[in-house]
Formats: sequence, C-alpha cells, structure tokens
Amino acid sequence: EIQLEHAKQAFVQRDNARTGKVTAIDFRDIMVTIRRHVLTPFVEECLVAAAGGTTSHQVSFSYFNGFNSLLNNMELIRKIYSTLAGNRKDVEVTKGEFVLAAQKFGQVTPMEVDILFQLADLYEPRGRMTLADIERIAPLEEGTLPFNLAEAQRQKKASISSSRPVLLQIAESAYRFGLGSVAGAVGATAVYPIDLVKTRMQNQRSTGSFVGELMYKNSFDCFKKVLRYEGFFGLYRG
Repeated sequence: EIQLEHAKQAFVQRDNARTGKVTAIDFRDIMVTIRRHVLTPFVEECLVAAAGGTTSHQVSFSYFNGFNSLLNNMELIRKIYSTLAGNRKDVEVTKGEFVLAAQKFGQVTPMEVDILFQLADLYEPRGRMTLADIERIAPLEEGTLPFNLAEAQRQKKASISSSRPVLLQIAESAYRFGLGSVAGAVGATAVYPIDLVKTRMQNQRSTGSFVGELMYKNSFDCFKKVLRYEGFFGLYRG
C-alpha cells in the first residue's frame, strides 16, 4: 500500500534524533495526515493516548508498524473473534484466549494483539473484548471490504476494463462516431431551410407590377413559395 510506505517515510523524517522513536504528537500527525482512511473516529481520538503503549508516549518504529498492520488486518481480527464467539456478538474474550486463537492463522503478531486490547481498554478498561470493541476500531458494514482489499478490487476491475478486446473497443468507437454523425445530419436538415429563408428575405429584390413590391411578404411566405416553385430540395439549394 502506497500510503503505508509514505507513512513509514514520514516516521523516519520525524525521527530527527535517529533514536527509532517519534513523539505521540508526531505519531498522531502522521496517521491523521497519511493514514486517515483507516482511522475510525474512536481510534483517531485515542492516537495520543495509545501512542507507544507506554506512559512515556514515545512511539517506536516496531509499534508504528504493528499499529498499522493491525488496522489493515481488522477483517482477520473479526474472523478470529468469531472462532471464539460463534454467532454471538457479546462474548467477552481475554487476551490470552485471543492469542491462542490467533496462532491458528499466523498472520497476527502478539504486538498487534497487545495494541488491539490496549485500544479496547481505552474505551472501557476491563481486560476483555467483544465484537463491539472490534467494530469501534474498524466499523465496517457487513459485506463491505477493508480499504486495502477494496482498492485492490478496484484496480482489478480497471485492469479488466483496459484489457477488453481491441475489436470491441473499435466497434464502440465506430458506434459513437455513427451516433454523432446522425445527430449532426438531423441538425443540419432542420437548420438549413431556416438559414435559406433568412438569406432570401435579406437579399430579396423588388418585383411584380408595382415599384417597391417585394417578392416575399414574410418568412412563412418565402418558405411556402420556395416549396411550391422549387420543390422540397429547393430548400437545400441555397
């Protein structure tokens, strides 16, 4: 994920003393500026309080990586919880129980579990966690995808769209060109007679028995006479 790589680079830039740590304020600024799309309102409010997991509020690079990895793995966290709670949402799970269940999956580190329960305890310090705590950290609607998976799916669709057969793309272009041509022809068919009548009215000369008598009384009379004496195609001769 590009944003995560940018966040890591920002961490290194904020670490002016090269201690491998940044302050809680720096940690919050990086997350809010670059990783806001993975933050729920609750997590965003708790960034400074959670920073580093210690009272010193210094965030190490390993904690920073673990924090971001946890937010990217919240769907897996849900799945691990469901192996312990089944279909129930109110089962309280301890950290020890969760660590044992997570070992079967192998993609969640002990540090991620520590951060998970640390965030849950910031809402209500009881050392246990329910599905409500998980949803407070990553409240995804059922059936939706996390940001990283949704982005991958979007890119996959774009790739499929760009790899359509060349003949199909040519056919679509020809179809659009044909529609444009038809629309242009219809427009010209309707407008040209109007322009002809307008031109004839402007250029008409005196005629008839009396001096000053005009050939056409008005635009409608002009149209009627052209149609009568020159036929339908006379409207398009100029």
